[in-house]
Order: sequence, then C-alpha cells, then structure tokens
Amino acid sequence: MRSPYSTRVFLSAAAIGAAGGVVAIALNWIFLAINTTPLATLIIVAVFGVWVLPGMLAQRLFTAPGIGAFTMLVAALVNAPFTPYGVAQIWSSIIFGVLLEVPFAVTGYRFGGQRMFWIAHPLSQLAVIPFYLVGFDLAAFAWWVLPVFVLLTLASAAFFTWLAQFLAARLRAAGVARPRVAA
Repeated sequence: MRSPYSTRVFLSAAAIGAAGGVVAIALNWIFLAINTTPLATLIIVAVFGVWVLPGMLAQRLFTAPGIGAFTMLVAALVNAPFTPYGVAQIWSSIIFGVLLEVPFAVTGYRFGGQRMFWIAHPLSQLAVIPFYLVGFDLAAFAWWVLPVFVLLTLASAAFFTWLAQFLAARLRAAGVARPRVAA
C-alpha cells in the first residue's frame, strides 16, 4: 500500500496553512477591535469557519491522517507572531486541528468522503462552544444571544464545510492533488 504522504502533500498542505494563517492575522485584529457588543460577537461567530478552513481543505484534498492538524499548525505558526493572541493562537489552532481529525480517527480513516466532513466540522465547532461561552463572556449578554450564537456556529460550520469541499474540488481539477504516476 502506498503512503499518502509525500513532500508534495506536505508542501501543499503547508502552503494552504500559510495562506490561512495570513488571512487569520487580519481577522484576529479586526475581531479584537469590534468584539464589544452582542452583535459583533454574532458577526464573529458567523465567520469562525475561516480559521478551520485550511485544515478542512487539506483533509479533503489529500485524505491523509493528520494532514488537517498539520495544516492548522502551520496556519497557527504563521499567524501567532503577528496577532495579539500570540502563543494562545497556536494552542487553539492545534485543538481545532485535532478536533477535525477525531471523527476520521475514530473510524480508522476509512471514511473520508463528503458525508464525513459534514459530521466532522460541525462536531468540532459544537465541541468548543463551552470555551466560547467563557471567551466571549456570553453570560453577560441578553438571554437570546446564546441560542443565536449556537445556530450561527452551526451555519458557519455548514457554509465553511461546503466551501472546503468546493475549493478542494477546484484545486483537484487544477492538478494540485494529482496522484503520483508510477515510474
């Protein structure tokens, strides 16, 4: 059986992670500036999938165990020195990367099709809601903010799952995940 890992796979995943890390730099500064009201918090959660998009994209494109977590680590390493969250950004990205991998690992990476992604990403988003409760101090907001927050979290997960699948299909069609030709 051929290994799913190659220099090309790791370099491509690293490039995806680096691009995601650069996007996250700007988003972290913007969201730090606006995170003071319930509306701003809800806007932030609506686009949370941006942070996890690199890991999902690499998972879908290369279907190699751990490649999503690796991509998230690269994104964090690019992002951390330039954002106000610093090293905390690395830990949160690693946590998200691992959470993205868990549903695949539980099945022994036997199921990596589209349906599995519709399970993995929403589960990873739901798993971190308790941390969001503390991080965003949701208890300080009106009672309706929490249910809307949860719904927007799931909507964001659905949209960014779709986007990762769409981008992976386009990159695959462009030859990024082209299978190796045996010599």
